[in-house]
Amino acid sequence: MRTMRKGFAWLMCIVLLAGILSGFTYTDETGMVVVKQVPVGKIGKKMSVSFSIYNNTSDDMEDTVVSLAIPDVDEFSEEDDEGDVIEFANYPFEMTQDLFKESKNLGKIKMGKTKAVTLHGVIRRDMTPGYYEVPIKIEFGNRTEYDKVTIWVTNSDSETTTESEESNIDYDFTLGEAQDTPHGLYKDTLNFGVNIHNVGIKKAYDVRLELNLENSTDISQFPLDLAKPNYDETVGDMEPDAMAYIPYSMKVREEAKTGYYILKYRIRYREEAEGNFAEPIEKNFYIRITGKDEETTESKEWNKNTSKMARIVVDSYQTIPEKIIAGDSFELRIRMKNASSDIEASNILFTLEPEKASDSGGAAFTSESGSTSIVVNSLKAGEVTELVMQMQSKPSLEQKAYTVKIQEQYDSPDYMNAEEEVSIDIPVYQIAKLNTGTMEIMPGSITVNEETNIMFSINNTGKVDLYNVMVKFEADSIQTTDTYVGNIKPGATGNVDVMVMGTAPTTDDGKIKVLITYEDENGDPTTVEKEADLFVSEPMEIPVFDDMENGDMGEMEPEPGLIQKYKIPIGIGTAALLIIIVVVGMKIRKKRKAAREEGMDDEIS
Repeated sequence: MRTMRKGFAWLMCIVLLAGILSGFTYTDETGMVVVKQVPVGKIGKKMSVSFSIYNNTSDDMEDTVVSLAIPDVDEFSEEDDEGDVIEFANYPFEMTQDLFKESKNLGKIKMGKTKAVTLHGVIRRDMTPGYYEVPIKIEFGNRTEYDKVTIWVTNSDSETTTESEESNIDYDFTLGEAQDTPHGLYKDTLNFGVNIHNVGIKKAYDVRLELNLENSTDISQFPLDLAKPNYDETVGDMEPDAMAYIPYSMKVREEAKTGYYILKYRIRYREEAEGNFAEPIEKNFYIRITGKDEETTESKEWNKNTSKMARIVVDSYQTIPEKIIAGDSFELRIRMKNASSDIEASNILFTLEPEKASDSGGAAFTSESGSTSIVVNSLKAGEVTELVMQMQSKPSLEQKAYTVKIQEQYDSPDYMNAEEEVSIDIPVYQIAKLNTGTMEIMPGSITVNEETNIMFSINNTGKVDLYNVMVKFEADSIQTTDTYVGNIKPGATGNVDVMVMGTAPTTDDGKIKVLITYEDENGDPTTVEKEADLFVSEPMEIPVFDDMENGDMGEMEPEPGLIQKYKIPIGIGTAALLIIIVVVGMKIRKKRKAAREEGMDDEIS
């Protein structure tokens, strides 16, 4: 049994090796896995398993995820010499925790198309040289398929090498992994990018991607115009399994012919951070160009009124976000439908032409990529395709709907170079803006039940009308008051002049709310809140006499004097006053006489 198994394995090796030497491509049983060259790995080393997924289904494969499948125990087990079962004896990779987390998201794979993918694993140290099968899991939509890739395992010191080994597994790269072939149209600008993937097991330093321009003067080999003298791009340091995206933008030459073209690249890198550049690795990248179709005598004689041609109309469209404010960028999605019942359209070119802005004459919307053309290969009768474009609106646009014309150029079986035009309307909105002048409040403080006059202006500083402008004043200390201002056009001013009454003393910081409300053209209201300073206090208390309260306003008597108040007779008072004056005078005269006598004594002595 073991001899037969070994013989079959050697026979398979010979067949596969013959395929490698002849450069053929083989597929597995289901036809989804396509391997152009058998991946080669060294025992005990990490290896890259590169292959492509071919969509052989009848529909697009959405959200495609490819991963290493968990192997079946029975399929990868065998009996040893003593008859004991050795599980996973024929599975080549070390079954670590991270092994089956190795997966790649390829996104959408169109029907009949392929996408490349690279997975990684470490070859078990107890393996012997030979061919081994690795199960692959393919998930897309609601389906799961399983497939296999055959790999070749060799000793690390093996002198026999294949083309894959000579590229040095320590440092290797792929271009274009997990992306569709870029498609450009003559006279249009081709904006595309190249995915560069470090599939080596070591870190590469100072990686550089250089576009080979040796054949750039030959339009049959290089269909793009050069906007600069070289396209050498610096990628930087790349860890193992790291991927980078390098963008390009070049105009397609008007004379370019329809077909696929090869862009040749050189990848330079350093093995050490401060080391010299290693020998560059050369890789190819493909682009597809749709050239200008040559008119024939037959096409010139075709009559639009008598020839059958497809009819392509707008099925629906939307913008993201739904409401576009002038100056915003947005995503435009247009669903185009071939409304014909039995006529197919092919080589379809859609060109968007936005309406001109009234202020400057430039387009109201511009494409962020710089191109407003989209190419669709074909559209069957009744089929729908979606055009997606990132747009930018001008900040100065007026608030209204702007027309976007969609120019169509396509071929039908009986009518070539048909030209039609359809259009859509995209509304653009402006944000209403206003400010207020200085508020004049006279007087600035009042008492309860008193009124004050408030005046200020409202300026429309935006580009849209303010409809039904109302102003409301409210606070705990005043009576709520409304006043109608009316409509205010852009650049115009509305005036507010209103009397406000105090109803209660102010208990806070004396702020009252000023609410300005206006409507847009659809009647939707918006309120802007302002503040004003106004203090309300209690009224002053004035004393009131009883006679005055009773209405008796008789003569007011003067306050009684000291004599009248204390009932002292006039005669007695006068006599007492005279006595006091006489006594005081006598005392003064006596003191003066004594002083003179004392002075005379001093002079004599």
